[in-house]
Amino acid sequence: MAAALFIGPRKGKFTPQGVSTIALPSNLPLASVGAFLLWFGWFGFNAGSTLSATDARIGHIALVTMLSAASGGAVTLIYTLFRYQRSDAASVINGSLAGLVGITAGCAFVSDPFAILIGAVSGLLMLAATNWLESRRIDDPVGAFPVHAVSGMWGGTIAVGLFAKSGGLFTSGHWHLISVQLLGLIVLCAWGFLLTWIGLTLIGRLIPVRSSEEEEEIGLDISYHGIPAAYREREFIEFQDHFIDFDEDDKK
Repeated sequence: MAAALFIGPRKGKFTPQGVSTIALPSNLPLASVGAFLLWFGWFGFNAGSTLSATDARIGHIALVTMLSAASGGAVTLIYTLFRYQRSDAASVINGSLAGLVGITAGCAFVSDPFAILIGAVSGLLMLAATNWLESRRIDDPVGAFPVHAVSGMWGGTIAVGLFAKSGGLFTSGHWHLISVQLLGLIVLCAWGFLLTWIGLTLIGRLIPVRSSEEEEEIGLDISYHGIPAAYREREFIEFQDHFIDFDEDDKK
C-alpha cells in the first residue's frame, strides 16, 4: 500500500473522471498455471512448517489449506457470476490465493468448518479491498494489498484470535489471544508502512522509483527486457522497425 501510494497509478489507469480502465492479464493461462503452482506449493509451505514428516498434524494442515483455498475461489466465482453475469477468472485466481493467505497462520489451530469460513471471508474481503482501491484511485497492479495484506489481516491475525481451538474467543471465550493478535496487527501495519515509505523516499533521492512515461507507453517488458511477455509478432516487428529508425544518439 505504501509503495502504491508513493509511486502513483500507471499512465492511463484512471480516466480524468476517476474511472478505472480494466487492464486485462497479458496471459491468463499462464496466470492460472502460476496460481496452481502456488496452491500446490502451499501444502509444503503450511504442512512443512511442522518441521517433521511424522507430525500428526500434517494431514489436518493440508486439508484445511485445501478447504480455505477452494472456499476463497468458489466464493469469488459465485459472487462475480451473479454480480457481473460472468465468472471473472482473474478474480477467482486471486480469491483462491486470498484463501491460502488467510489460512496460513491458523492452519494447525482451526477446525475444518472454520477453515472454510476463513477462506470465504478472505475471498470476499479481497474483492472489497480491490474495489476500494479502485474507488480511491490507488493502483495495485497485481492485487498485492487485497490478497496478502487484507487476507493476512483477517486470517493471519483476527481469525486466529477468534477461531483457534485453544484460546480462541469463539471456542474458549477468552479475550487474551485476540487482543494479542490485534496489537500485533497494529504494530506490524505501522512498522511496515512507515519503513517502506522511508525506504522509497531514500531510494528516490538516488534513482527514480518510477519508469518514465515513454517506457510505460512502450511497455515495461519491452523497455526493460527487450521482448513482450505476451508475444505478439506483429506488434514486436512494429516496435523493431520504430527502434531501427532511431539514430545512434536517440538509442543512447
